[in-house]
Amino acid sequence: VLHRYLKNLNFFTFFGLVLISVTRPACAFELSGSKWLGAETEFYVNIEGISGTGLQWNTAFITAMEEWNTETLFTFDWKEEYRNPCENDGVNGVDFVEDYCGSEFGKNTLGITAIWYENTILGEPNLVQADIILNGSEKFDIFGGALPSFGPLSDKFDFRRAALHELGHVIGLEHEETMQAIMAPEISDIDRLQPDDIAGVKALYSGLDNCRIKDLNFGMTNAALDSSDCSVQELTVGGDDTSYIDIYRFQLQGTTKLEFTMSSSVLESVLILATSKLEFLAVDSDTYGDCNSTLTSTLEAGNYLLLANTYDQAVKDSCTLIGPYQLKAVFLSPQVLGSNSSLLGGSSSAEFRGGIT
Repeated sequence: VLHRYLKNLNFFTFFGLVLISVTRPACAFELSGSKWLGAETEFYVNIEGISGTGLQWNTAFITAMEEWNTETLFTFDWKEEYRNPCENDGVNGVDFVEDYCGSEFGKNTLGITAIWYENTILGEPNLVQADIILNGSEKFDIFGGALPSFGPLSDKFDFRRAALHELGHVIGLEHEETMQAIMAPEISDIDRLQPDDIAGVKALYSGLDNCRIKDLNFGMTNAALDSSDCSVQELTVGGDDTSYIDIYRFQLQGTTKLEFTMSSSVLESVLILATSKLEFLAVDSDTYGDCNSTLTSTLEAGNYLLLANTYDQAVKDSCTLIGPYQLKAVFLSPQVLGSNSSLLGGSSSAEFRGGIT
């Protein structure tokens, strides 16, 4: 997927995913729903040279990353080493050259961000690599404030704000055409992140805040999926999966083997196991036979989420997409429960060893 940053209104962008418009009061940021696990990634940056104003290109790019770190919940780490942004090597690189991997940039293009994706169990594909190439054939310098209409910088473009824009694409933001934003498709007098940019990152990476998260009770839990529950679309902030989902959290103090069963006579049941950062570890979505779902997994010490889900479209006549279910969580090996897990149906600050059968 390519994103082009342009110097006037005649812009051209390739999108490999269908975009959705996510609107909040006073905001109109554009999100596809694709994001980085853990709201962080690492960049390799080693841009040689100094601008006409005497500032290093490399320093300007790093300060752009620092602004995203300071103003949003996303984190850029970086190493001052060069990696070729034209290679699909699993790492993020940047270059400042006169061609895009041997091809012309195209008319009015100041920079391009190329993004690689990896499919995931729920929601839009995860971001796994993003590379930036800024157009070295354009007249760049480094300066703040409005684009000068006269003087020695009147025909120059600010490198730092171009980098700031491209890094927004790396995070997962799309072009924004209706609000004041650094993510506007063309360069402008805006040289810092705007409220719309910041709100977009918060929305993209705060999907868990959209849903109620319950403590998992080891043993039996009776619940239901219906229109009062969170949807996958709300949880993942993107895509078109409107199926309902319940989220349970639990903590383990040591390596433990567990079995989870979601059973219902009417509800098509799907169980998903994930880390606390929504990295999906396992899923049972078997649609053969009855409506039930079972997952068995050995987990190391840590914080986890168990997702009780269904489908957004019926897969067989005998099972529905709303209805009651019973969730059973049992230990198949000795364990130590964390403080937010209970054997008796509530949260506890004590530790328990043993199992339930």
